[in-house]
Amino acid sequence: MPMERNKLVSLVTVLLVVAITGGAIFLMGRQRLEDTDGKSWLRLGMDLQGGVMLVLEVQDKKDGAADAQTVEDTRAAMEKRIDSLGVTEPVIEKLSGDNWRRITVSLPGVTSLQQALDVVGKQGLLEFKLNGRTIMSGPGILAKATPGYSSRDNKPAVQLELSSEYSRQFATVTRNNIGEIISIELDGQEVVGGVISTEIPDGKAEISGGDITIESATSIAAILRGGVLPAPVEHKETRFVDPTLGADMSRSSMLAGAFGFAAILVYMIAIYRVPGLMAGFALIIYTGIVLAVFMLIKGTLSLAGIAGFILSTGMAVDANVIIFERIKDEMRAGKSIRAAIDAGFRKSMAAIIDGNATTIITAIILFYFGSGRVQGFAVTLIIGVLASMFTAVILTRSLLTLVVSPGMGIKFFGARR
Repeated sequence: MPMERNKLVSLVTVLLVVAITGGAIFLMGRQRLEDTDGKSWLRLGMDLQGGVMLVLEVQDKKDGAADAQTVEDTRAAMEKRIDSLGVTEPVIEKLSGDNWRRITVSLPGVTSLQQALDVVGKQGLLEFKLNGRTIMSGPGILAKATPGYSSRDNKPAVQLELSSEYSRQFATVTRNNIGEIISIELDGQEVVGGVISTEIPDGKAEISGGDITIESATSIAAILRGGVLPAPVEHKETRFVDPTLGADMSRSSMLAGAFGFAAILVYMIAIYRVPGLMAGFALIIYTGIVLAVFMLIKGTLSLAGIAGFILSTGMAVDANVIIFERIKDEMRAGKSIRAAIDAGFRKSMAAIIDGNATTIITAIILFYFGSGRVQGFAVTLIIGVLASMFTAVILTRSLLTLVVSPGMGIKFFGARR
C-alpha cells in the first residue's frame, strides 16, 4: 500500500508540473503575441533582433559647464524617455576616462536612426509662446502627453494635458488674448500654432498637422513624458546591428543548444539507463519551466541569456549525475531498488544544495555589479539554477518512483557489481 500511495503522489506531482508549466507558456505566449501584434512571443535582445547604438556627448549648459552630475542626470532622463517608449532591454551607459561626457544608448528593435535621435537626442524643451513671447516653459508644465489622433481631422497628433497650475495660467492667457497668435515650440521649433478663438479652460491642447505621423507622435510624446534633458547632447557615432545577423546568431545558438541537449540525453540514457531517460524527460520540463518564468517576469532573451540557460542546463544534468552515482553505489552495496533510490537522493542533497548555492551567490554578484547583457546572463542563470534544483530533486524522483518496480534488475540502472 505505501508503494501505491507513493506512486499516486508522484503521478499527481508530475501531472501538476506539466499542466501548470504548459498552461503558463500557452496563456502568456498568446497574450504576448496579442501585445506585439503577432511579431514574437518572446522578447529578444539587440544581439538577436538587431537595433541601433548611439554615442552621444553631453554639451555645456547655457548657465555653466557640464559636470559628472549633469551627465548622470542626462543619462537618467534618457532612460525615462526610452522606458516610456516601451523599447525592450535598452542599455544606457556612461563612458569613463577622457570620454566621461559621452553616453552610449543601445535600442533593440529600433532600426531607424532618425527615430532613435528623435527620442534621445532632443533636449525636449517645451515652450508656449504668445505673439512670439514665451509665456510658459520648463519642467512641470505637462501632466500627460500621449500619441493619438486629432479630434478635428482624425490625423496623428500628440494629446497634451497641462498640470493644474499651468492649466489655470493657460486658461487666463487664452481668455485675455482672444484673437492673438499662440504657438507651441519644441526645442526652439514651432510644432503647432494658431489664433486664439476662445478660452481653453481645461488645460488641454494638441500637437498636430504638418508631417506628423503616428510614429513621430509616439516619439514626441516619449520626449515630453521623459522631461527636459539637463543639457543639450551632440550625436557622435552610430552603430547598427543587422536583424539578419541577429537572426543567424539566434538560429546558430538554438541549433547548438538542441544538439547539446540531444547529446546529453543520449549520454545519460547510455550510462544510467532508466534514470537517464527520466532525467531527459525532467530536462524537457525544466526547459518549459525556465521559459514560463522568463515570460512571467517579461525578461528579454539575448545571446548572454542563452549562454546562461545552457550553463544552467549543464548544472541540472550535474545534479542528476550526483544522485544517480549515489544510487548506483547503494545498489552495489546490496540495497533494494527502492531503498537505493531513497538513500541516493537523501545523501546527495547536501552536495547539490551547496553547489547550486555558490552559483546563485556568484550570479547575484554579477547582477549587482554588472549591467546590460551581464545582468541578463545573471538573471537567466539564477532562474535556470533554481529550476534545475526543482527538476533534479523533485521531478526526477517522482518520475523514478512511477517507473521503478521491485522486479527490475540492476542492469536497468546502469550499475554493475
